Amino acid sequence: MMIVRERQNKYIMIEQDHHARISGQLAANLKDSFFLEERLKQPVLFAIENHDFAWKMIDKQPFWNDRKQKPYMFTDFPNPAKTVFYKHGI
Repeated sequence: MMIVRERQNKYIMIEQDHHARISGQLAANLKDSFFLEERLKQPVLFAIENHDFAWKMIDKQPFWNDRKQKPYMFTDFPNPAKTVFYKHGI
């Protein structure tokens, strides 16, 4: 489910997978001392970079919230549907 930022006359929409990839790039540039053990660094970076993989295909077509007359945000998307999508990403 996209990250949505509402502006005066528009929405800025960021795909969850894009957000995760950027998060992975940022984390990859952290000092090595931020990781408890060197052997854990790569698995942690992989997890950060892929933590929103479940949303990759879903974000290609945003969902419209008819009740609010604006796109669904990650925070207000119905939990039962979120659970189904998460299962596909695991």
